Amino acid sequence: MRPSSRGLRGSEFVNTLVLTLALIFLPGIIWARLDARYARQVKPTQSEFAVNVFVFGLVAYLATYLVYLSPLVSQIAAFNLTAIALDDAEVAQSLGRSVVDDIFAATVVALFLAPVWLAVQRHKLVVRFLQLIKVTKRYGDEDVWDFLLSSDDPRALYVNVRDQQTGQTFSGYVDQFSEAPGLRELVLSQVEAFDTETGDQTIKVARMYLARDPKGMTLEFPAESTDIKGNGMQ
Repeated sequence: MRPSSRGLRGSEFVNTLVLTLALIFLPGIIWARLDARYARQVKPTQSEFAVNVFVFGLVAYLATYLVYLSPLVSQIAAFNLTAIALDDAEVAQSLGRSVVDDIFAATVVALFLAPVWLAVQRHKLVVRFLQLIKVTKRYGDEDVWDFLLSSDDPRALYVNVRDQQTGQTFSGYVDQFSEAPGLRELVLSQVEAFDTETGDQTIKVARMYLARDPKGMTLEFPAESTDIKGNGMQ
């Protein structure tokens, strides 16, 4: 049986609509992906990601609109992009081909705003402002592990890791850290390891990777001042 032309038209309409909506939300998708990859310790749920796409996309388009309000930009800005071929005339008419220019501009704006947002998240500027005006004592949504190791305090750079699995204590500078479900990961440099019971040195290496269950790892910060020298103690 030959499919009806009406059915084909309906399928084309849906495909064109999905393509157009995907293009419209492209700035938000890019920003939300960067946020999920680099700003969050826990992967967002699908609903949270969808909300982020909408919010970040809205901010990107608002910022683009404000840029176009600038007299200088409004005089020189002209995007001569090739219009995307939309198969369905109704979708093309309802959404308009001229929206391509706005999508492109908003995507560029999102690529600039996303790193700024990551820096705001990294330095906890929103939380610090809220603490400054004394409306909260919280440091953010992340756990203490992330808060301590991402801190700008030099005393957090050098740690003693008491490892219950091997009975050793690893001392070194924190180069990298991450948190996976049920796992803590650390990359230390200038590492010295000691038997926790006897204090005898067991290992001395330039770098070391540790991955342990959160309950099997204890961190100590031996530096007593912000002047970290030598083995990290002052």
